[in-house]
Formats: sequence, structure tokens, C-alpha cells
Amino acid sequence: MRFWFASACVLALLGLAWLWLRNLGQSDTAAPVSDGSGGSGNNALDNIAQAINNFEGNSAGAISTRNNNPGNLVSGPNMIGTNGGFAVFSDIGDGWDALIERIQSWANANPDADFYDFFSIYAPASAGNNPDEYADYVANYLGVPATLPVASALQQG
Repeated sequence: MRFWFASACVLALLGLAWLWLRNLGQSDTAAPVSDGSGGSGNNALDNIAQAINNFEGNSAGAISTRNNNPGNLVSGPNMIGTNGGFAVFSDIGDGWDALIERIQSWANANPDADFYDFFSIYAPASAGNNPDEYADYVANYLGVPATLPVASALQQG
């Protein structure tokens, strides 16, 4: 009886060790903006893009990863196709560039619009998203209120 109990404990520990090793190095900030392109040069813009990537499910099996599309954009410059309703980019650098361009151009066109306004367009409820939750997540990631205009947040970078 003791042999079987000890064997079960060893197997359980091995299983936990395997899970830990498998997830080693994976965190909420995997696949950072620093893909070799150096980012946008604006820390706040890069942080917004990173928060969007995290919210979109930044993991090895996620559609955003498979599509080289960290923001799960539906379309974007240099896209080479679509998969699952989202743009596919030939490499992750093009995906980051498209996401950063989308954030910057929207903020420039809507200088007084806050994170709630941005995510009501970027991830509308009509597409099955929760834009308020998204806005709160990204603003919290940045350490700013979600009612801050996105353009103002970018000026802090």
C-alpha cells in the first residue's frame, strides 16, 4: 500500500514539475514589442500595444500569434491574407507595425477620445467584445485612468 501511495506522489510531483517547466518563461508580457524593430520610439505607445497583445491572448496557440497579428486586427498595412476573421502578416514585425500605426493614427484623429471611446471602435460589443473591460485593462496596464484621452497617454511616453 505504501509503495502505491509513494508512486502516486512521485508521479504527481513529476507532473507538476513538467507543467512548471513547460510554462517557464511564459508570462503576461511574452512576445514583447521589441521584435528587433526597436518599437515605435514612444514607450507609452509601445506599452498600449503590449497591453492589447496581452489582452488578445498572447500565447503560443493563440490566433494572434499564429497570424503574426498581436492586436488581432481585422485589416492592416502589409497584411497577406486573413485567418479566422483576422489579418495575417508575413512576420511579427509587420503585425506590431500595423498595431502601432492603428493606435497612433486613431489617437491623432481623435485627440479628445478616451480609452473607452477607442475600444468601443477597436473591439466593439457588436463583435462579441467587452470594450469597457478592454479599456480598463489597458489603462490599468499603463497606470492611467481609462477616462484619459489616448492622445494624452501617448504624450506621456
